[in-house]
Amino acid sequence: MAQLLPALRRNKPRGWSHWFFPVGNRMGAAGAQGQDRVPRLDADCDPTVLELSPAEGFLLSRIDGQTPWRVLREMGGLTPSQVDDCLESFAARGIVVFEETKPEPPPRTAALERSEVAPPETLVNEADAGFVDGSLDLPVAVQKRILEFETLLDGSYYDVLGVERDADAKTIKRAYFTLSKEFHPDRYFRRDIGSYLGRLERIFKKILEAYELLSDGTARAEIDRSLVQGPPPSSRPAAATGADAPLSPIERLRQRMPFRIPEEVLNERRQKAQSFYEAAMISSKTRNHLEAASSIRLAIAFDPWNADYKQAFGEIQAAAADAKARQLLSDANSSADGSEYKQALRMFEDALLYKPHDPEINAKAAEMALEVDQESKALEYAERAVERSPDVGRYRVVLAKVHKAKGELGHALKELERALELDPGDHDALGLMKRWKPSRRTIS
Repeated sequence: MAQLLPALRRNKPRGWSHWFFPVGNRMGAAGAQGQDRVPRLDADCDPTVLELSPAEGFLLSRIDGQTPWRVLREMGGLTPSQVDDCLESFAARGIVVFEETKPEPPPRTAALERSEVAPPETLVNEADAGFVDGSLDLPVAVQKRILEFETLLDGSYYDVLGVERDADAKTIKRAYFTLSKEFHPDRYFRRDIGSYLGRLERIFKKILEAYELLSDGTARAEIDRSLVQGPPPSSRPAAATGADAPLSPIERLRQRMPFRIPEEVLNERRQKAQSFYEAAMISSKTRNHLEAASSIRLAIAFDPWNADYKQAFGEIQAAAADAKARQLLSDANSSADGSEYKQALRMFEDALLYKPHDPEINAKAAEMALEVDQESKALEYAERAVERSPDVGRYRVVLAKVHKAKGELGHALKELERALELDPGDHDALGLMKRWKPSRRTIS
């Protein structure tokens, strides 16, 4: 076999990686056992003489002999299928070999206490050992879900939203809408969730950051370019210590990678980022929140490794989101007055992207959804409004209207009764009760 491999490498046909690893047994798609193997650079391979594509070079620079296949598939920069193809190619060409056993999980450290990134299975084990708190008003399954999702926060924005690199705007928006509803801190309003409040705030901030940056065409193009090129050398892990310490093959590879960004290009990008950052600060001080948000997005896009820009983004985006939601709400109310219900519903839903648990916006969205016969949406929005503000009778009336539209008269009458308990003078509730309540029958 040792004599056969060089011949295979010299004469590999098109699509060779797929016959060298049969499709039904491909490591990348093989399941847990194959993905738990740990690739490491072959001792006889000199990576500096290899002809590699940018994608192959990017992945090879991340192979350290400790990180399993499974985790490499979850990192930013490449899709899981690209990682699978590259690793199969490396194995067939003798560039990497695989250890049969995965490394022991790292011990619990202060870094994990700060929720820094660890392989998902490691963090869940740590959760089982002490992070999960059964006394909180938060189901254990939800706690584990939060801990698992937290491991994605230092990945790419595509990883955070769970979308492919070629995802269109609708897919990105849908992913954000789903995740924002799941992880928005307001969802657990008035519940004792302990340290999970801080975790949820960090998660929601990152989800919003990912959505805003990937929804901006210019920022997204710069982010994609950064993902392919990889971080600048100053942001990568330090090489061997000591002035005369020899470089390992992988460290030499990192110095000579074809995708490495020239220093003059890095400086130019940093200068652009700094100018956008300064513009964002000026706009923020003058309360031009939307312009500030646009500028800080571009600052991050040109220098995505600058922590100061991301810190400023959170503060600026919070103000911008509130301003945009208010404007959308105003526009939607005007549209609803003109009976343009579909347009109004879209605007209310856009406002919910920024304030997914705002009871007033949800109630208005429910009313617009009813006007266009989207009863399932109307029920979702009305129930969320009532859940968030159970003591507001008006939201109970909206929910009653939804139940009536769905043919659930009993549920509708019960919501009206609750609304009248909260506000006996509610004319809307009184009128609907008079119209809907069956004569000579007791409400069950």
